[in-house]
Amino acid sequence: MKMTNFFKMALMGIFAAGVFTACGGDDDNPNPNPNPGGGDDPKTAPTITLTGAQTSGSESSSLTFKLTLKNAESAKYLTVPTSELNNALNSATLEELVQSEGDALTSSQLQNALGQGLDLVFTQMEPNTEYTCAVYAVNGTESAVKSATATTANGGGGSVTPGTGSDAYNAWIGTWNVTSTSSLIGSDPMSFTVSIAELNADQTYAVTGWGISMLAAQKPVGAIFNAEDGGLYFVNGQKLGEVSGPQGESLMVTYLGVCGYNNSWTAVSGNYYGLIGAMGADGNSATVTGEQLEISTGDVIPVYTFDFFGMIQGENSFYTFQPAAGFTADDYPIGPYTLTKSGSAASSKGLHTYFAAPQAKKAGYPVRLLSKEVRTAILAK
Repeated sequence: MKMTNFFKMALMGIFAAGVFTACGGDDDNPNPNPNPGGGDDPKTAPTITLTGAQTSGSESSSLTFKLTLKNAESAKYLTVPTSELNNALNSATLEELVQSEGDALTSSQLQNALGQGLDLVFTQMEPNTEYTCAVYAVNGTESAVKSATATTANGGGGSVTPGTGSDAYNAWIGTWNVTSTSSLIGSDPMSFTVSIAELNADQTYAVTGWGISMLAAQKPVGAIFNAEDGGLYFVNGQKLGEVSGPQGESLMVTYLGVCGYNNSWTAVSGNYYGLIGAMGADGNSATVTGEQLEISTGDVIPVYTFDFFGMIQGENSFYTFQPAAGFTADDYPIGPYTLTKSGSAASSKGLHTYFAAPQAKKAGYPVRLLSKEVRTAILAK
């Protein structure tokens, strides 16, 4: 099964997981070709129809925004709590925010929006909260922006009661000793410890400690539980709040896949999982294996691991954070990984609040700019 869940921290660090229900197999091209509708006049301004409501038949923390487009070559969307959006509108227009912070529709999603319509379905949202979905569409030199609101019902965070997960879900919860097969520079196996805690039973986890940067032990990230195969799926591109760079520039802390490339490494953006865990039969051992990604250059490259990076706002470049004690810069672990459970995980109390709360802009994280050869985040196809 190809899951379509992904994690997104939009604007000021708002945590939400999303599910696209639109049909279509091309889920990997965020830069659709011009005029995919064929008959639309590229000189005509786009028309956007957008409505929002609680997702039918789902838990109270899920909202669906129905989108129909006409005369659009490309489009972006952004979904955040209305209160946070209103704060952001004090310093930027809605159009600017969607352009800078939004996600592009893939070619198949755009085709659906231009045809029968596209459902943008979001889950794991905060209870009793109004959300705004804004869409920005472009057709040649013409553009349009439109927004719609919807409010979640009581009982968010998924309507699942904590501690009620299935045996397969609960098997992942705990503290794990992780050993890689090798490493990029030293070539020797590398060992570290990660904590996997419940976030939403039978749905998601909070993972702390996977990465070599100093932030790995400080910032939990989300991972997805796949009930069909019992696997744990990492999620690329999680945005965890803004920090100030060494020159005062705005950096978005982003959790990205680290991949082998040109006898070195690079970070790869895009919607993919990257690392997938399989539980052992005894429930106390597991393996985590990296995916192979086809990137925009046409190359197929392996995912080595994940780490935190400071993405330069408005660019496709990034800073790295200084390595944590015991690790060496650029010496990333390379899988497959073997995991052995060593104890229980710390309580997940407050983790959902952490993810859902606005993250304050912080300064003081030591960063260094990568060389030009490896500093560009490559887009996965």
